[in-house]
Amino acid sequence: MSPKIKDIGFGLSVGLGISFLLFFGIVLLAEFVSLADFQSASAQEILSTPQNIASATPAPSILPTPPSPPFPETGPLPLQPRPSAAPPTPTLNTEQLVLGNPLDEEEQARLHAASLAFVAPDFYSSKAIGEAINGEGYGHPSNICGPLAIAILQEGAILSNQTAPYEFWLLNPDVAEDLIKLKSVFAESRFESKRDNTALNKVDWKNSPLMPGDFLYLFSGSRGNFEHMLAVTRVDEDGRAYTVTNHNTEENGFIITEELLYDPNNPGEGLFYEWTERQKSLLGSTGFDGYQLWRLREK
Repeated sequence: MSPKIKDIGFGLSVGLGISFLLFFGIVLLAEFVSLADFQSASAQEILSTPQNIASATPAPSILPTPPSPPFPETGPLPLQPRPSAAPPTPTLNTEQLVLGNPLDEEEQARLHAASLAFVAPDFYSSKAIGEAINGEGYGHPSNICGPLAIAILQEGAILSNQTAPYEFWLLNPDVAEDLIKLKSVFAESRFESKRDNTALNKVDWKNSPLMPGDFLYLFSGSRGNFEHMLAVTRVDEDGRAYTVTNHNTEENGFIITEELLYDPNNPGEGLFYEWTERQKSLLGSTGFDGYQLWRLREK
């Protein structure tokens, strides 16, 4: 074989070898790219896993759904000046009225009827009544006693509307400014005043009866934990005195209802005895240092 033919054969062999290497390299490159894509996709899935977990639907709660509140979550509380149950019928029978009172039978009946408009047998309606009297944010039924008593006496035509009930909010007759206010509203020309230091549960109410239209300030004394103001709204034919006032209860918290103050024939019954009873002190104790009374003078 001539040298030229040998050179041609050698060149073909080298060319085939190079082609084979190129083909093999292309195949390896394709597999590498495919593997890289697979690894990239796997990495992306792994990285996105926490996001998928975070956005997963949570398991249902085992806690019961709380009931809807009995009042709107936004906006003012609905004013409910009367209880859902029918309140006591205003006293219209003159035989059931205290005729020796400075108020005549018509005036006593009007005062009683006016007081019933403020009855609110649950906390939320009591708060609404308090804010209607004293302004939004100042009507909590735990401390609305002064404005409530003044509003009742105004609606019952005992006091004029020149005094804002708010002026009696947290009033204290031991403070000079408040004492001036009391003397102005309950002027000596129209009202007589009496201070009795006897504890409420020790007073002889048969011989020292309260009258419809009386305004009282109760002094807590060292054994009490709050002081209180109230208006006497009626006295029945048996001499039992009543008020519409705010007070604390075990069942419903602070509410505004018509309550018996005392029964002169059955000492121990009424708010005056509950407020001086040791067993009920957690609900509020007052009246251990007696009371001060303002009463309309005889006409």
